[in-house]
Parts: sequence; C-alpha cells; structure tokens
Amino acid sequence: MRGLLPIRIRLPEPVGAATPAASTTSSATTTTSSTSSTTSTPTGAAGELVFTWGVWVKVATQHFYEIMEGWSSKKQAIYPGVLNTRLPLYPNTLDIKVELVLSNNGQRPSIRLLEREHELCKDWQDGMSLSRFEALIAALSPSDRR
Repeated sequence: MRGLLPIRIRLPEPVGAATPAASTTSSATTTTSSTSSTTSTPTGAAGELVFTWGVWVKVATQHFYEIMEGWSSKKQAIYPGVLNTRLPLYPNTLDIKVELVLSNNGQRPSIRLLEREHELCKDWQDGMSLSRFEALIAALSPSDRR
C-alpha cells in the first residue's frame, strides 16, 4: 500500500515570522524512481513547512484485501505493517514497524511510525531542522540541477 508520511520542518524564528498566512498553501513535488515527496505550507500551520514522503508499506495479505474493500466504502481503520521503501539520508528504513491509517475521506492512508529510536522516526515525531531539509532536497535533486 502507498501512504503519506509527513515530517515537519523546524524553521528559524525570523523565517517563520515571514511565512504566508495559515490559509495559504503552496507546494513543490520531487519524485525519484521509488519514492516521492512534497513540500508544502499546510493550511492551519502558519510558519511551518511539511515535507511528505510517499512511501510503500507492506501489510498482511488479509489486511490488503480489507483495505481494498474499505477503500470504496471509505471505511476508517488502522492496520499494522512495515515500511517497504528505502529513503535517502536515513539508515535502513526497510521493515520499520508502522500503522497504516485509513480515513474516511478516500485519500491516501497516513502512516504512524512505531520505532521511536530510528532517525526517521525522530524526524517524524520532532520535525527536522531546515539545514537537514536542505541537505535532503539536494540529495533528491537530479545531479544536473545542482
């Protein structure tokens, strides 16, 4: 299953003061062969950027069929799984335990990370620094754009 993993970006105070109003949303998307990411200023979070990974989650076969059935009925549910995507700048991200969260809005599921000690989980829980975010964008950018 494909899901969304949002990570907040902690901005230095002067930048946060100059960001768009909460009702504004802007975004840019970066895609590689196996992952995609989006950077945006979400509604309701003035002064905060959110970097979102589009990642694959491996779930049990039975859960996969339940998810597919629930998708059209827009059923709310939570399923156990593990990440099945390697992410740049992080140590091995395969098999990190997660919860795949289906909402009733027909959108891609969101993901909750369960292994608090992994660097990805810390960034997800606490947010990442602006300098780390810039390094991540540089790593994801094609070499001819650098």
